[in-house]
Amino acid sequence: MKIITSKNKIIPFIFLFACFASADNVDIKYYLNSNEFFNRDIDIDNDGVADKVISNANGFGDELLFFKSNNGNYHLVFKGSNFSEDGGERINDIKKPKSKEYSILITTNTDKLNIINSYYIAYNDKKWILRGINSEVSGFLDDYSKKYICKFNNIDLDISMPNLKDKLPNYDLSDEYIKSNCELDYFFENSLDDFIKRFNEGDINIVNGVDRYRKLLSIFPYGNSNEKEYSIILSELSKLKLINEKNYLEKVINRKTGATSTVINKSYLYSSIGIKSGMYLIKGDRISILDEKIDERGEKWYFINYKGKKEINMWIKADSVDLN
Repeated sequence: MKIITSKNKIIPFIFLFACFASADNVDIKYYLNSNEFFNRDIDIDNDGVADKVISNANGFGDELLFFKSNNGNYHLVFKGSNFSEDGGERINDIKKPKSKEYSILITTNTDKLNIINSYYIAYNDKKWILRGINSEVSGFLDDYSKKYICKFNNIDLDISMPNLKDKLPNYDLSDEYIKSNCELDYFFENSLDDFIKRFNEGDINIVNGVDRYRKLLSIFPYGNSNEKEYSIILSELSKLKLINEKNYLEKVINRKTGATSTVINKSYLYSSIGIKSGMYLIKGDRISILDEKIDERGEKWYFINYKGKKEINMWIKADSVDLN
């Protein structure tokens, strides 16, 4: 009897182990053919070969799996979480990020204040490391057109670690933290004519704020083609007694018709103060200064207009410009 009992215990164990090994290490078709999962072709370890990243679809769990490609065959090299959770974040997409610094970009979203999270993962020393997170928070009741961008850089978390969610800096962000530490940004319509319609909604919160008009000018640079629309906006701001906003716009318009300045050396442009873009100007480029600002470190910046193949309004460091 003792011998029979021992065999009965061993056989189920062997059966369970075989099932686990088959599902995880051999049969990728199980995941590829299941409507509970979706997959993406991504080079997970920067060797130039497209591998398979597989994730649970929304409502079916939070599994994340990396299958390494080897001459058309796939073997499992990672199994963890896709950052989603029941009743909270939902998986949105997984793709290759634009920056070569990272291997994988996972995006999630949640209904709570319409938060979109972007998780930037790098491959290093046979591990996948979470390096950065961007959280875009919108859906505020007082102003549907504004959003905050919270950036968490220099993170160094192995995504295979247990209870990873509890260690994430963007977990359960408070309103106070968001408004004190995150960059304010705005949503705009596809044209100035559509933006002007906001003034008919009777809600001052969706048209006030000087920063709103800095952003508006960066999207729709002032010029002969939209002179009429900006004239209407100035009139509406005057009716609402939004003097700071009106004065700012008038100052920018007057500067645009004035003298230009010269870029001293190759200088990068910034979408916001401190947020570098991939664009730059070279020595001798002529610009118009639309606005100026001093950041928290006491460094001076100019908000400029440049007319090249494409007209752009962006920020540049003041020490890059010759005013003479």
